[in-house]
Amino acid sequence: MSDSQREQVRALFDLVADDYATVEFFKPLGKALVDFAAVPPGSAALDLGAGRGAVTRPLAEAVGPSGLVVAADVSLAMTRALQRDVPPSAWCLHADAAAIPLRSATLDGVLSGFAIHILPDPAAALAEVIRVLRPGGLVAFSIPGPSGYPVIQGYADAIQEYSQRASPALWAMQPPPDLIEALYGAGFADVSEDAATVRVPIPDADTFLATDMSHGFRGWVDALSPADHAAFMSNALDALRDAAAGGNLTMDRGARLIRGTKPDPG
Repeated sequence: MSDSQREQVRALFDLVADDYATVEFFKPLGKALVDFAAVPPGSAALDLGAGRGAVTRPLAEAVGPSGLVVAADVSLAMTRALQRDVPPSAWCLHADAAAIPLRSATLDGVLSGFAIHILPDPAAALAEVIRVLRPGGLVAFSIPGPSGYPVIQGYADAIQEYSQRASPALWAMQPPPDLIEALYGAGFADVSEDAATVRVPIPDADTFLATDMSHGFRGWVDALSPADHAAFMSNALDALRDAAAGGNLTMDRGARLIRGTKPDPG
């Protein structure tokens, strides 16, 4: 990803920062990631790509009053918003995942919820993560995965059709690498994987679409031409209203949970 595209990603998350905390599925999936990571009490941990704190809050509870959580995000608006209600044992840091401004070998754990798959260079971020971890420290992150529930087919079809039309100049996200392989390549060991799912009932079609437009999903939608943008929004709402009429309007999300350990030569 070019520097200009990096800035577009940063600008997107600045734009959605105020609404980001309302995305309900991030909270249970953030808690699932913290449970999966099993960071011990008293640990010093980093929430990388913290957003509005879906991982930060349960992570602060896990490390307890004797621990410390640093919540870092590349979006200044996200960082400022989280700073207003950050847990007492956490502090916020405006930082790029590829250049973490912390000393080497100072952390016991690094967690990242739904962020690594949209980073411009996941390998560079993992190199930074292993640098700041102490030997024996752990990394754990979540990326989108299957929910296990039936999709809202008309909505999925609209996404499939129009996502192909988004301008690469505005939103040129590349498919993520094999992140299991990337962890081993960065030097991590004992890599393991689990999954989590959540089902959130949504009251109506407009709320459903507004919720989806309040996080990274919005990037490619805003990269559509004005005509395609209008057509997608119309088709998406029609499909969601059909689902609501049939009593099937739920937001079903799944996550792959992946963790690894920095080897301890001692």
